[in-house]
Amino acid sequence: AQIRALTIDVEGPFSQRELLTKIKSRRGGDYSAIQLEEDIRSLQSYLALKGFLRSEIERTKEIDYDEATNSVALELMVRPGDPAEVVFQGVELSPNELAELPLYRLRNTGEPILISTANELKRLLQERGYTLAQVQFEVLDRLSSGPRIVFKVAKGSQYRVADILIEGDISIESKALLARNASKTAGTFNRGVLTDKTIELDEEMILSIFARNGYLDATVTHELRADGDQMTLVYGISEGPRYIIRSLSFSGNEEISTDQLEEFLTMKEDQTFSSSGLSEDRATLLMLYQDRGFKDASIATELSYDNRGFVDLVYSISEGSRFYVADVVVVGTERTRRETVASQIVTRKDEPLSLRRNLQSETNLYDLGVFRSVRFDEIPSLESQNRRTVLFRVDEASKYSISYGVGYNYSYGPSASEGFRGTFGLTNNNFLGRAY
Repeated sequence: AQIRALTIDVEGPFSQRELLTKIKSRRGGDYSAIQLEEDIRSLQSYLALKGFLRSEIERTKEIDYDEATNSVALELMVRPGDPAEVVFQGVELSPNELAELPLYRLRNTGEPILISTANELKRLLQERGYTLAQVQFEVLDRLSSGPRIVFKVAKGSQYRVADILIEGDISIESKALLARNASKTAGTFNRGVLTDKTIELDEEMILSIFARNGYLDATVTHELRADGDQMTLVYGISEGPRYIIRSLSFSGNEEISTDQLEEFLTMKEDQTFSSSGLSEDRATLLMLYQDRGFKDASIATELSYDNRGFVDLVYSISEGSRFYVADVVVVGTERTRRETVASQIVTRKDEPLSLRRNLQSETNLYDLGVFRSVRFDEIPSLESQNRRTVLFRVDEASKYSISYGVGYNYSYGPSASEGFRGTFGLTNNNFLGRAY
């Protein structure tokens, strides 16, 4: 449909002509509901930059569609509301930079939004090299109009990030700690990257590295050292004791022995403890149970810490019931031979129901290259509550593919030749239904 009429009913110090220039929908142009919503957001952003942060824009009525002319008439009601005066002292911002600030993007003058705006403004200045920039704000209520919001900016000096150092008596090399740091030293054409956010990310990364190596009580602080226009970032680290597994035990395991479970663990007694290693070992044990038919098994962990750096670890296991494969069924094959499919399925009847085997069978069937999709389901069996029929659904792809091309050939020498050449190929990807 085309737009036969487009009007904006506006209250306040704005004209319809002015607001029409800020949207893309036009009289005589194609109608788009998505574009109309974008136009409303554009108008709200424009009014927000003018100080009208709480504007309301809506369609005054349902879209007036005329079937005879295949056209619509659109009408928007714009209520700007009371203006708020926003002042930025000590900094100049472009319209695009202003539009990205939370104050204008969310069009709200609540304190959380103002705090977020101050933080975003500080980050913007720090990215420009004003590492020590400070931003504060105050809100002055006015009886006759909206509030007056003043952001006071102290940019300070511009710096280049000269170096990033690690201080402290630690057992992990500084190079390993800073391998993926977010803060960056200056390059030939840039001042480096150093903001509150990058420092926070660096500290989280450093602490995670120490935690993975058993130093659960490690702490990290930072210090900024200015020398002229050069800034050095220094991280001070206290690693604390390295936690060791003093004892490790299991409870609730009946079908799988403790010795068998311990074989699959990466963290054992007298070895370094880490929360990431604990998560990996717990997932490994859970997969072990699921691979042996205990599909409802669950594993909880109990930890006791000692201030000398020792950990007592207990795995509490709820095995649940053991499930078996009642039957294996494949549906969806038309051209592919049954024996070709069966040779790729490692799930076996009467064996424990195994998620790993089902996933491996799914992968094997995909690797044949003759199926567009493969998926499996576990269906309850009428034989027993603890038996499941594994159903593989396959969707065969086209077995023929054609390739062709044209070119021009020219060669030198005694056997010189010249002329056009062409190639043509016809491939059967599932010859005789055997995936050859």
